[in-house]
Order: sequence, then C-alpha cells, then structure tokens
Amino acid sequence: MVPTFNLNGPLEKDLRKWSKNTLECYNMLSTINNSSNAYLFNKARTHPIDWHNTFLWIKCNNDNTICSNLNDKITGFKIKSFNHTLPTSDLQQRNYPNLFPPGPINCTACNNLVINNAHIGFCPTHLTTLNNSLQHIKEAFTLRLINTSDVPSSMDIKAWVERSPIFSPVTNDDHPVYLILHQCVPSTLTSLIKMFIKNTKNRQSMIIFFMELFFKDITRPFWKLHSSLMHAWKKARNITRKKKVKYRKKNKKGISAPASDNPTNQLSTS
Repeated sequence: MVPTFNLNGPLEKDLRKWSKNTLECYNMLSTINNSSNAYLFNKARTHPIDWHNTFLWIKCNNDNTICSNLNDKITGFKIKSFNHTLPTSDLQQRNYPNLFPPGPINCTACNNLVINNAHIGFCPTHLTTLNNSLQHIKEAFTLRLINTSDVPSSMDIKAWVERSPIFSPVTNDDHPVYLILHQCVPSTLTSLIKMFIKNTKNRQSMIIFFMELFFKDITRPFWKLHSSLMHAWKKARNITRKKKVKYRKKNKKGISAPASDNPTNQLSTS
C-alpha cells in the first residue's frame, strides 16, 4: 500500500516526519492569522524575526530539570507574551465587562496611553530604566561574545556590538527590543553572533544566553512592575480575585443553563 494524503502522493518520507512538518506549517499559518499577533508581525516587517531560533528559545528548558512547575510557568509566560495575551487591563476588561469600568483604561504610570501588551516596557516613564538595563546586558553580552568567539581576533567585536541596532537607544516600540520583549529572536541578533561564532552549537548557546539575560533583567521585571501598578489600580476600585472567580462561575452557569432547559437540545428517544 502506498500512503497518500488528500489525493497527493506517494508520501516518500517517513510518515511521522511528514506529518510533523505539515502540522508545523498549519501551526505557523494559525499564528500568522491570529489577530492578537497583528502588531508583532507589523513590527517584523521592519525588524525580521529568526523563526528557527525563536522556536528553540520558547521551547528551551528554563531550569535544567526534566519536568517542573517553574519550567511550565515560564514557558507559559513566554507563549502568552509572544501571543500578546498576558492579562493586561484591556484583556481583563474584555473578560470581566461588569467588573471593570467601560472605555479605555490608561497606564497608571504615564496616565496617557492605553495599557495593553504592546505598552509593557515602552511606557514613556520607564524608557530610561529600559535603556539602562539594555546597556548592562550589552556589557555582559559583549564579554561573553569575546570569550566564545572562534574567528580571528583582528575583528573588533566591541565596535560591532556598539553599532548593532539592538543596542541603540530606545525611544519608542519601533525597535528590535520590541521583538525580544515578546520572545522573538531578531535576525539582527543572529547575524551579529554568526559573524564571530561559526560553530552552530556554540552560536545557539550564545543566542539562548542573550535571551535568558534579557528575560531575567528586562522582561520579567517590567511585567512585575506592570502587575504591581495594575494590582493597586484594581484594589482602589475593589476589583478582587474573589469577585473574578464569582463572576466566572456565574457567567458559566448563565451560559450552560439555557442549553439544558431548551427542549430542542434534548436527545430524542422515539
């Protein structure tokens, strides 16, 4: 028997490998068509994404254990950050319309721009902190790159890092840092590292090192800052976790009840 699919065949490759590639294409198409990722892909037109290393970064083990709650939580955070579905006030307002006030909810730090996933890290009041943290990362990254480089030492690594767009001053979200904040590896980072590290394994290790450093020093601290500000905002309006749980239960009951009461939904025994 010759295996075929959708009248196409024969499938000459290993069926599991073929299905894996097909599912990856399907998942990528779903990602591209996801409306929550529209802003990210718009940025990718100016700052291309290295999809292969982005995939490796998101799925990489976060605490060097086979299985742990911490690893699951960090991976879950990465996926939500990539998909722009971290629980910012705009999404909570959508999910709990009766608990949150109507209309746009502005950032409590700048009190000027609407708070959403795209705003995290790029609030005007936080840009100085972001740039200072980026400079500290640049120093650690440069030192590691110099020590790991396997090309002739005549190339000035420090000068190349200084000229990289990744480490240019951040004034708005039209910057490669936006991709990194949302768990994407920009192609400019891969190209920079590839100039000085030819060994594939060492190059990927260097990319993971940079992404982990950025995640620890910028991504998580800025999310915690946003969360604390949002918690204070909700506390001032008496929006509690208990009320959210109660709202979900009530909403779920309200949706499921009519289905059981509707005679047309009952199975016929005649």
